Amino acid sequence: MHCKADIEIRDGDYKGFRGGRPEYETVMKMGPLCGLSDPRALLYLTNLCNILGLDTISTGGVIAFAMDLFDRGIITPDDTGGLILRWGDAAVIETLIRQIATCRGLGKILARGVRKAAEIFGKNAEDYAYHVKGVEIYGADPRGLMGTALSYAVSLRGGDFTSVYPIPEYRYTPEKAKREFGTDQVVNLTATEGKGGLVKKCMIVSMVIDSLGLCKVPTLAISANYDLVLESQLIKAITGLDLSTADLFFIGERLVNLEKLFNLRHGSDFHADNLPDLFVNQPLTEGPAKGLKVNLEPMVQDFYHCMGWDEKGIPTSDTLRRLGLEGKPELKKI
Repeated sequence: MHCKADIEIRDGDYKGFRGGRPEYETVMKMGPLCGLSDPRALLYLTNLCNILGLDTISTGGVIAFAMDLFDRGIITPDDTGGLILRWGDAAVIETLIRQIATCRGLGKILARGVRKAAEIFGKNAEDYAYHVKGVEIYGADPRGLMGTALSYAVSLRGGDFTSVYPIPEYRYTPEKAKREFGTDQVVNLTATEGKGGLVKKCMIVSMVIDSLGLCKVPTLAISANYDLVLESQLIKAITGLDLSTADLFFIGERLVNLEKLFNLRHGSDFHADNLPDLFVNQPLTEGPAKGLKVNLEPMVQDFYHCMGWDEKGIPTSDTLRRLGLEGKPELKKI
């Protein structure tokens, strides 16, 4: 499947550079989030991240975080080694990318991500460190997308999208949402009703797709197909294993619970299923969702209930028994 286009920059400062076309989230984080409006610089810098082995979404997020702190006076040239962190300055962004990759200068701090960097900077820098479980969130503001807000919060690996991928929230029809989740409010972007069941299904399906080694773009993003019928047929055609869609959903649910148990064993608890204060305490000031903020706790509890977990997000004995995962983890305080 032709996914990434090859690009060549034919004029300007980066003339002759060849690389791959960046995807949507990368463009958002490395471009407008950092104030960068030069498309040629964006193409070059996103490819530079790939060349140096850096995640483009987290790198864009942590550079924007540093620029925001500089703009607010929380960090100064004394902290940056003399760098003036101007919004949209491609040369500064390139310098920071290279410093992050080599853990030199300011990059030695930024390479640890926004959560750890905020702890190091102090001065209330954590108020502007937008992450979940230490992972920089991707581009969507969740105050206008309640299913996305919940998926950020309860994702087992932090604020990314691919471990949940809640596409049905904005791709299903109300009729289809009603059939699958019992309420058409699942596709009401600003409603909280039904989002627990939505996120549960999306998390389980994403787990199955990952386990099969398939790309979620054609399987989920393009087709918005979350029934695992084609995946069941594919498994049988390739391996001869006769696994029904119900079998795949059971396996996916089991894997989700195994990951949850792993996180609990290593000190994560329900406090981590949260969002930055910005999204739960400050309403949007413009746009179609103006005045909204995220009413997170009811959605988290709905998700826990749908998963068969208790009010603190711990799988119940009945759930573990049903999935063949006997016993509870020994919780560790951090």
